[in-house]
Amino acid sequence: MILANEEDCHGVNVMGGCIPGTIYVIIAFISFLCGYLRRQRKHIVEQQLEVPSKHQIKRILKTSYVLFGIGCSLNLLLLISIGYNLTFLFTMGGNGLANVVGIPDNLKFLFNSGYVLLVPWLFICAYGKKWHTIIGAYLLFIIFYAYGWRFIIYIVAVSGAIIYYRTRNKQPKISHIIILGAVLFLYSTIGGMMRGSMRSGENATLKKVESDNFIYTLESNFDIYKTYYGVVQTYPSKESFWYGQAVINTALN
Repeated sequence: MILANEEDCHGVNVMGGCIPGTIYVIIAFISFLCGYLRRQRKHIVEQQLEVPSKHQIKRILKTSYVLFGIGCSLNLLLLISIGYNLTFLFTMGGNGLANVVGIPDNLKFLFNSGYVLLVPWLFICAYGKKWHTIIGAYLLFIIFYAYGWRFIIYIVAVSGAIIYYRTRNKQPKISHIIILGAVLFLYSTIGGMMRGSMRSGENATLKKVESDNFIYTLESNFDIYKTYYGVVQTYPSKESFWYGQAVINTALN
């Protein structure tokens, strides 16, 4: 922060939380590392990989398809209810416009149902047909892209790659890892610029990608620590803790 001369977050100076916040992170990281390495040395247990039977795989797939279908339907209905249309969604904002109006605060918790889609999709990746996996990945991308959730898209990509190699008992090549990293990096910048248009219901195309916006979006991916520093210097010295009110009371009111 000091070297980059970046000491404010949305107009608020957060330098006061820099030193204590960094110390907390260092202590937490060292504690985790020591505990993990200590456990690894003392608890090395070799276990044989349990391969599910064909009957178990069939039941897992059936349940996964049902859960994935219900979850996708619910999330698409939620998106349509706030003003999106299927043409706009399935072209990822490339065709048409949408009148996005938002959703009441007491119903916003329903958007978290999108997280339920990940595990069934991973089972489909492991045991289902290839084209089912591709269609599922496309639906996941559409839903999470419309929500503006970049982090969960990264999780989908990485976890899907892990399932691919683990179920085939293969090691990923360095070139494959570099390609995946490059694709996610490009999405974090270009996708980050276009998701604003997607959220507002405007036409989202690569024509709107400009060098200034590209640099700003790239920088914004690495300054999330500012919010953390702001929280450290604000709670509890200036504001009391919420003790779950933001999660419970706001959703019910």
